Amino acid sequence: MSNVEPRFYRSQFISNTKSTKRRLDDLGLERNTIEKKRELESLTKGDVKIDIAGRVKDFSRIKEAVDKVPDIDNSDKIIDLKNKIKNNLYEIDYDKVIDKIILYEF
Repeated sequence: MSNVEPRFYRSQFISNTKSTKRRLDDLGLERNTIEKKRELESLTKGDVKIDIAGRVKDFSRIKEAVDKVPDIDNSDKIIDLKNKIKNNLYEIDYDKVIDKIILYEF
């Protein structure tokens, strides 16, 4: 490996390399001046930084937890409630309704 030229290890995206300078010249672009760099840094200093990798990990943990929860089949309960409502047999428990309203409102 010692006989391999160092230029093969250098990325073409490393700044201040000849190839980068040539590409900028070919495109008619110039590097930002130090003043411009400072201005950009001061403008973005207060910006929020987001850790995408952390968000992805959180999402995968949540998805994993949801996948572990067994599916609940409420179809029989729903059919029963629909039949009671249709036949005017469904009775409202007003105490439960009030408790839920108080729970969510206060």
